[in-house]
Amino acid sequence: MRSALQRVGVALAGGLLATSVVAAPASAEPAALTGTVVDAVDGSAVPACVNVYDTGYGWVDQACTDDTGTWTTTNTEAGGTYKVEIQPTDGLHLPGWAPDAPDFDSAAAVTAPASLTSRVARGAVVSGHLTRADGSPADAVDVALWPVDAAAPTANAYVSDGTWSAVVAPGDYQVEFSSAPFHQWATGAADRGSAATFTASTSQESVVDDVLTIEEPVSLQGTITDASTGDPVDGCVTAYLAETYDYAASACSDSQDTTRGRWAIYGLPEGVAYKLELTSYDGVHLGEWAQDASDFSAAREYVTPATVDVALATGATLTGTLRGTDGQPVDNGYVDIEPDDGSPSTYASIEPDGTWRSLVRPGDYRVQLSSGPVSQWAVGASTREEATVFSVGEGQTVDASDQLLAAARVQGSVTSAATGAPVAGACVDVIRMPVVDWPETVGQACTDASGHYEADLWEGGGTFTARISDLEGRFVQEYYDGHATLADADTFTVTRGRPTVVDAALAAGSTITGLAVDAKLGTPLEGACPDAYVGHAGDRVEGQVATCSDASGRWTIAGLPAGSYAVHLGMGQGPYPSGDVWAFKATSQATADLVTVKTGATRTIRNVKIDPPVTITGRITDPFGNPVEGATVNPRGLLMDRSGECFDCATTDADGRYTLGPIAAGTYRPVVSAASGDAWAPEWSGNSTTYEGATALTIKPGRTATFSAQLAPASTLSGELVNADGSPAAGGWIGFVESATGRHMGDFDVYGRNTFDGVVLPAGQFRIHLENSETGQQAWYDSASTESGATLVTLAEGEDRHVTIHLPAAPG
Repeated sequence: MRSALQRVGVALAGGLLATSVVAAPASAEPAALTGTVVDAVDGSAVPACVNVYDTGYGWVDQACTDDTGTWTTTNTEAGGTYKVEIQPTDGLHLPGWAPDAPDFDSAAAVTAPASLTSRVARGAVVSGHLTRADGSPADAVDVALWPVDAAAPTANAYVSDGTWSAVVAPGDYQVEFSSAPFHQWATGAADRGSAATFTASTSQESVVDDVLTIEEPVSLQGTITDASTGDPVDGCVTAYLAETYDYAASACSDSQDTTRGRWAIYGLPEGVAYKLELTSYDGVHLGEWAQDASDFSAAREYVTPATVDVALATGATLTGTLRGTDGQPVDNGYVDIEPDDGSPSTYASIEPDGTWRSLVRPGDYRVQLSSGPVSQWAVGASTREEATVFSVGEGQTVDASDQLLAAARVQGSVTSAATGAPVAGACVDVIRMPVVDWPETVGQACTDASGHYEADLWEGGGTFTARISDLEGRFVQEYYDGHATLADADTFTVTRGRPTVVDAALAAGSTITGLAVDAKLGTPLEGACPDAYVGHAGDRVEGQVATCSDASGRWTIAGLPAGSYAVHLGMGQGPYPSGDVWAFKATSQATADLVTVKTGATRTIRNVKIDPPVTITGRITDPFGNPVEGATVNPRGLLMDRSGECFDCATTDADGRYTLGPIAAGTYRPVVSAASGDAWAPEWSGNSTTYEGATALTIKPGRTATFSAQLAPASTLSGELVNADGSPAAGGWIGFVESATGRHMGDFDVYGRNTFDGVVLPAGQFRIHLENSETGQQAWYDSASTESGATLVTLAEGEDRHVTIHLPAAPG
């Protein structure tokens, strides 16, 4: 039986082996965003700074207003869409999003260039003085302002020298102070339920003074020392929930001479197990997981309250300076420090002065240095096998400085085979030979107006071939030297410091074009995408440049060598195109009419008739009739696996509605699954909890079908993984939940712990299959080594089941 891991590997390799020419997008022109920030009532200028984000919430640029309230950003591109955050700096106005929105999600996306006017409301100022019991001003205390009955604070402040201030929306608030070991609510309250309420009014200041008096109990505490001398060591401790690996709290040791090395974490619930990660910031001592463990899974559990003293070992230091070929320090890059014993690598950044430093465990290491696209091994080596092995002992510092080797370069010219004229815009990919698993590109460059290119290889010299492509389809793609396929390509050798010349003369590309039309109406179809295949049984043509049909129905395949081709057209993305026709009206490549084209010629073929695509629409609601936003609808009845791929799927909007398509006419059993975190079960058409029981939807060409669903409460399956003797199993397992008929229903991972979180399922019977990502061992619930021996798990609607999965005993 082929393993699930092997199946994933084959799929990935197949995706990487598929080649086609895709033109790189042209660089967008810069275009400014500008605007003004004014008071929402009187229109006066408000001093503020703005942050510009792309629509994926990625930060793009920042600017601040001038005296007139005007701001301008220039790191934006024409046609790009952005959202703008307004942060007033006068301490009087509330932040917001341009033009007049409270948060990122509700803010309007603006297209550059654009000019915005943002109106910001006046807020209420809440401030105060915070002192200690002895009357001295408190310092370094976090302040959170909670609207009454709100689930989270809406504003924060920081106490400096006893004072703090925040601008909030008008309303009633409760104020929380936090600075370990102190935690209290104003005024002098131990919890929120007994905290005072303060009213904040527009343009007015409310004063909340308090005295820090309430200390939380110590949950975890200890001392960090040197493993050899016993002397105290500066360091920090992070506590994680032992069951879930979720962050809980952190603290650093005291730096005072009399209490140095001591640390404490306060306010955690009693009787809960945690695992502790310790790090030192002195550049001398190695971090660890308590006690003496290298990772979370091997760490010991500590149940609160607990005292945990840890002794840290002295490390070793690898350091160096990387210089360029000109002898000057390299001002950016990173270092991969690889242990010779196979344990995980550590990394360091190269500073602007070319230096780098890393604290490591004593042992033997090889050092890989990278700057930009160039990479090499210290000292002066192109490959790992040639690299110097650096042996470093406890407390030692070893220098691994290096200078970048001369570039390994491939250069040359690309011309037209017919005219000898230079070809601008042709791109050369240098590929390492022989090919292992899939082609590895180690250098790329495109030709300039004179047809010349220079490609510096990212790694050292060796044996290579080159692929020369024209992204516009004017010329036929070829491999060095004049071959059509990688399997037939010639090779060349590259040595550092001596450019290897690889020229190419490209044959003129041929073009096939035509119209895609509705098979019934004869009207143009937009979005039909073509592909050319060699003859009745050959492969898809490498390097072809295909353009999908526009509003007129016109499609084009360029960059073809002279020959005879079967032409396929389909609509939609992914492996299931609608239409899916071979010219003309054929059902397979073997029966398609071949289209013959001469060198450099354009062949226009008669109209290709395609069945118009279909769509599925509907509305998804919860058991109470409320819309379910963000749910995924898959027409083929498949639940999403760990790859995250969902071809031809649709997502519901805020009203629970969706439109799915274009897809091919045919019969479907759609399934809907709620977004992660929603408590609703997957459901197939016809209110079915299984694919087999789903109601089939047969949709004729050009028609629209409806699939709506009212989701039921989800069942969940979580658990723990133990060895045959009942001891916690090591991590490294991936899990698959299948229906009783073998259909995929969900995935889980057992990494860094022996537990897995709940998998969302409908009611029914399920099989649990496990596979070890390192050894390939397979197991089934419970204690079975074969699928036939698996025990099924039955879940009722809404049931949360926690199971203990016993691994089968080791053979022998």
